[in-house]
Order: sequence, then structure tokens, then C-alpha cells
Amino acid sequence: MTTETMNMHKALVERKILPDRIYKLQRECEFIKAVKNNSKKIGGKTVRELEEAMKANDQKLSDLENRLNALDDAITMSNGETTVTINGETITVSVAIERKKKRVARLQARRDSLIMQYRDAMSTYDMNSGDVLEDEANEYVQRILRSQGGTAEKSDDKFIKALHDSYIENNEFKLIDPLGVKDRIASLDDEIAELESEYDAALSVSNAITVIEFSY
Repeated sequence: MTTETMNMHKALVERKILPDRIYKLQRECEFIKAVKNNSKKIGGKTVRELEEAMKANDQKLSDLENRLNALDDAITMSNGETTVTINGETITVSVAIERKKKRVARLQARRDSLIMQYRDAMSTYDMNSGDVLEDEANEYVQRILRSQGGTAEKSDDKFIKALHDSYIENNEFKLIDPLGVKDRIASLDDEIAELESEYDAALSVSNAITVIEFSY
């Protein structure tokens, strides 16, 4: 059995890369092979050498998996015991990690929902305002005049203006925005960044000074 110690920062880095090493070994190494009965060499190796290489790779794979399991257990146990203080509150690292993940996710979901609603509302507003609405109003005036057998050139300016203004008044869109959604989105972005910064700073310090021991 091998026993090691390392700081949490290094342990987290290794835990992240070990699964890739295990997957690479599983993908690239042969553990069984069908060959002709009278084969003397397979890929430059004798049958016995190939068998030993297969066994060695299987053992290497087991060693890596055991190391990952032990490392993972040690990290989990340490996170459940080590404490950090954030905004005057002392909590375990496990709670801090979970709290950061969930609170950031909730804030991001809220922000993203506002972004979607803002874009939809602005799209509807833009399609029914400004030059678009002005063109529709002018077309409406022309339709009314044509239906009465007249043209804009021959019609009373006040009558045309009344038709135009009436259409604008009845079809103009406005935004109902009591929250000031654009500013609210920016505020949520700041809140997310601040929350992540607070938790990341505390966890980074903890990871640098916390030492774990694991055996495999």
C-alpha cells in the first residue's frame, strides 16, 4: 500500500486529469487479442511478452483507478471537515462549494430569463414602432382614402393627419418595464461575479494550505 500527502490544490488538479489518463489507457491498450496459433511475433512481441504487457497494463489501470478512488475519498472527507469563513460566516468547504454552485446557477437562470424576455419585448417593440409604425400609418391613410375614392393630394390635410394620428395612437407599442430590466440584468451580472469572487477567493486560500493524506 502506498501513502501520500499533498495540498488540496494539487489534489484537485490530479483528480481532474486522472480520469483522462484512465480513459486513454482503456482506449489504447489491448487486453485480449486473437492471433494465429503458430504466430511467433505479434507487433514485434512474442506471445509471452504480449501477455505480460497486457497484464502490466491491466495492473496500471487498476493502480490509477485505486489512486483516483483514494484521492476522491480524501478530498471529500477533507471538504466535509475543513472550514472557511465567507462574509463573516464559517462553513465547511463542502457547504461552500455546493452553495456557490447552486446560488450562482439560480442567479444565472434568473438573469438569462430576463435577457430572453428583454430581447422578446424589444423585438416586438421595434417591429411596431418608429419607421415601421410610420409606414403602416401612411399605408392605412392611403387605404382609407382609396376606399373613399380620393387621394392624399386631393384630401384635406387635417383629415389625413387625423387618420394618421389615430392609427399611431391605436397601434403604438410601449414597454412596461417597472424593474428597469436592462439595468437589472447588469446588476445580476455584478452579483454573480461578486459571489463567485468571494467564494473562489476563500476556497483558493483553503486549497493552498490544506494538506490531505490518502492511501491506495
